[in-house]
Amino acid sequence: CLVGSEMCIRDRNYVAYVLFRFLMEQRKRQEVLGVLKKYVAPQVVEKVSKSGEFHVELGGERRQIAVMFVDIRGFTSMSEKMEPEQVVEILNTYLSLTTNAIFKNGGTLDKFIGDATMAVFNAPFDLDDYIYRAVCTARDIVAGAQDLEDRMEKRFHKKVNFGIGISCGPAVVGNVGCDFRMDYTAIGDTVNTASRLEGKAMAREILISEQVYEALKDRIRVTEKGMIPLKGKAKEICVYSCLLY
Repeated sequence: CLVGSEMCIRDRNYVAYVLFRFLMEQRKRQEVLGVLKKYVAPQVVEKVSKSGEFHVELGGERRQIAVMFVDIRGFTSMSEKMEPEQVVEILNTYLSLTTNAIFKNGGTLDKFIGDATMAVFNAPFDLDDYIYRAVCTARDIVAGAQDLEDRMEKRFHKKVNFGIGISCGPAVVGNVGCDFRMDYTAIGDTVNTASRLEGKAMAREILISEQVYEALKDRIRVTEKGMIPLKGKAKEICVYSCLLY
């Protein structure tokens, strides 16, 4: 009888241990999904939810990606002439436009940098036709700019427009930081080039690198801007302005 009691206790302890491990795994899984929802499109989160392939940990991997930067033109000077609440409203409306376009095309929202948005394509998961998807995202943003501009001008009597830069190539992507505070991001010359292209873009202009053009030249229409110096780069690079359609 005593032996039976000991076996019963062991069985209960084992069941409790298994249940505890299961609950901890579920909690960790939900934490991972919670992190992903901030960065990637809903369909990607659903894929991870079913497969459990993604792990949140420090470190990175070298991948071929496309990078897009979007930035409001004249935002600092505009902010000086408006109330903070108005600035926030404009910024949130603009960031909603850029984020929805990124998610629609399967991209990953890397971060908001003040009034700028950074997105990567083909990370953290493989994405088919990722360079073209980056360009499509930029086109969707420009297409939505007119409605945004009309609303902001009617409401605040201010014009809101922005420039876009896209580059593609190798980069290291992953979580950078420390154990208790990390950011998922991409690092490398590909990222720097996209950022510099965005800085050169005029209002509603999509500037792309030569690598992007070569990958998509049979599928997009462009105007060649020629060799342009970019801050931080020793040599000028050939730049193209991508037309909408």
